[in-house]
Amino acid sequence: MTIRTRDPLRFPVLLLFLMLLPSFGTPRGTAGLSIASAQTPTPPRPYEGGITLELWTTEDSIIHGDESSPERRLLAEAQYTLSGLVYGWDFSYTPGDAQRSVAERFELEQVGLVPWGSPGLRVRDLRAVEGTLHGQIDYSFSAPEQARLREWASFTSARASGTGRGDLLQGTPGKITAIEGAVHQAVRAYLRSRFPNRPREATGSVAFVRPPRIRIVSGEYEAQVTVAIDLRDVRDYLVF
Repeated sequence: MTIRTRDPLRFPVLLLFLMLLPSFGTPRGTAGLSIASAQTPTPPRPYEGGITLELWTTEDSIIHGDESSPERRLLAEAQYTLSGLVYGWDFSYTPGDAQRSVAERFELEQVGLVPWGSPGLRVRDLRAVEGTLHGQIDYSFSAPEQARLREWASFTSARASGTGRGDLLQGTPGKITAIEGAVHQAVRAYLRSRFPNRPREATGSVAFVRPPRIRIVSGEYEAQVTVAIDLRDVRDYLVF
């Protein structure tokens, strides 16, 4: 019986030859990259090509209680929505606690505003349908705004959704009430998922992940939002 033995030099020489090939196992132009660097995920770039908002407002000025035109109301809502995506709000939340006679309190403070008349904004289309003005509004984010969007996009595990209601007869303020009520419910749901014991107070920042969805349900505005949450401080009740 003949026993074949492997040439001790063949395998190391072959391996060295393959390692020296610049294109072996990697796409062209990536020679020398380590496996770890090749697998590093690309940072998120939300709305890199800009965004198109689909907005609507009733044309009845009596409902809105002012003399502003429907076109101006659409632009104001676009400014509010874009500012919520880029800057968001600081929030302070005190959960209600009947046993401690603590009333629920939720406050929002806007961090910043996309400038009125920004050169990045363009009205693509306006159309009136049965007393409602619908608009498509394009917006191109500036470099600083893109940086803020990327920062918010990094909060992938700190997101929550909520639904809020607002009085239809209040017009635009009713829409805002519905949206901010939805933000309140999203923050509340997020805290409940993370803290089994009700905190005394929570503070942080919040921003839209995508534009709110608004519709009319039973004579009210109904807003659905998904938000990113930067939770900065949670204070517990002291136990003695």
